[in-house]
This record gives sequence, C-alpha cells and structure tokens, in this order.
Amino acid sequence: MPYVQRDRTGKIVGVYANPAPQPDGTCLTEPDPLPDDHPEVVEFFTKFPLPKIAPLTDKQRQQMRREEEAQSAEFHELRNLMLNHFHVWSQLEMALSALLYVLLNIQPKSSHIAYAIYYSPSGFEARRKIIDDAVIQFIKENPDIESLRNHWNDINRYLGLARNKRNIVAHGSPLKLTIRGKNYIRLAPPAFDVLRIWNKTTAGTIPGLSTKNLSDAICQVQQLQECVDSVNKFIDAFQENDSESLKERFLLLEANLKKIHNL
Repeated sequence: MPYVQRDRTGKIVGVYANPAPQPDGTCLTEPDPLPDDHPEVVEFFTKFPLPKIAPLTDKQRQQMRREEEAQSAEFHELRNLMLNHFHVWSQLEMALSALLYVLLNIQPKSSHIAYAIYYSPSGFEARRKIIDDAVIQFIKENPDIESLRNHWNDINRYLGLARNKRNIVAHGSPLKLTIRGKNYIRLAPPAFDVLRIWNKTTAGTIPGLSTKNLSDAICQVQQLQECVDSVNKFIDAFQENDSESLKERFLLLEANLKKIHNL
C-alpha cells in the first residue's frame, strides 16, 4: 500500500513505500496509504511504470561476492600498511635525531642534549628545518665536505615529499569511493571533506592513496632512513679524520640516493 504525494490540484505526483517526513515537521505524503488497486494509483503507474529489473544470475551474484571480498581484503591491507607507515616513520625520525647527535658532537657522548633539541618542536616540519640548517651550517664550516651539499639537498627535498604523504596517512582513513560507477578503495580524507574529496572527484581525479601508493611511500621512507644513516656515518668518519672510511661512506650515500631516485 503506497503513500502518495499530491500537488495543489490534488493530483498524485509521487508514490512512496513509506511516509516522507520533512525536517520542518511537514510531510510530503498523505498520512494514510492507498490500496495498490486504487484508481489513482493505477493511473499513476500506467503513466509512470516502474522499471523492470531482471533478477541477478548466479554468475552475477558470484562476481559481486568476489568484488566484495576483494574490497574487504584491500581495506585490511590499507589498515596494515597504515600501521607499517607509522612504524617506519618513527624509525626515520630516530635516524634524523641521531644525525643531529653526530653533528653537534657534544661531550660526553652520553649527553642527550641533541635529542632534546630535535624532539622539542611538536611538528615534523620544524624538526626537518632544524636538521637542514644544522647540516648546511656544518658544511659551511667544513668546506672539505662541500660535495655533501647537493646530496643533502636531495635528501631534504625527499623528506618534504614524504611528509606530504605522511599527513595524508595521519589524517585519513580507508574509504570506498564510488566514482563514475566504479568503486575504489583509498586511504583518503573524511568523505565530507569537499575540498579534498568532492572537488577532486568532480574534476576527474581519484583522491587519496591506493595500497600501491602507500606501499611505495613506505619504501621511500625506509630508503630515506638509509640515506640519513649514510650521512650520519659520513660525518662521523669526517670527524674521526678517517679518510678511507670517508670515501667508502660517500659512495654508500650515493648508492642509497640512487635507490630513491629509482623509486
């Protein structure tokens, strides 16, 4: 028994399976439903017949089930990758704090002043700026390692790019986005974030990070940690005046940077 909506003349203009209350307290439909065989209802459906929907075949149901299982698996993979990303990011920050420790070379070696300086700012961008300024100043005061400057500039640039993805991971969540009739599982901002979700989808782009994007981001952070560790070892060899180790560690730094370039 359908609930009907009428216009000002009393003509049926809409048919609903349930009442249609509105936020202002009114209701689009009449309070009581009409029987299915009511002449006005029959006339309405004669003019506006319901579309005929063919029942799903066994093959279609199996396909839908496979798609749902694949999407569920992708959801779980995204969550695991998020946790992995947080872990490797923590390792990268430890490597950066260790680099500041080597740069300052405070005696005695048991001093934790360098770590206190690094972790004093609450945001990564401020910490990155501290390390960048310290490395550049160290190179200025030790022109014999000027060759380190370009390599460090590359590392610092990659740190900025990695930070941008980290922000997506930190503020996003796994979502199923339906765009132009196709489903996408993405680590993305909240669904009602019109600036980062709806405006991008209407512009034809798919927002957020896929499992492949996030997996690549994790590899990049891991490789950045290797590069920072290489700079750490290079500066340590310089301070120890170990020329042989200095050459080996510079080659190691170049090799690790090359891996990032190829990601």
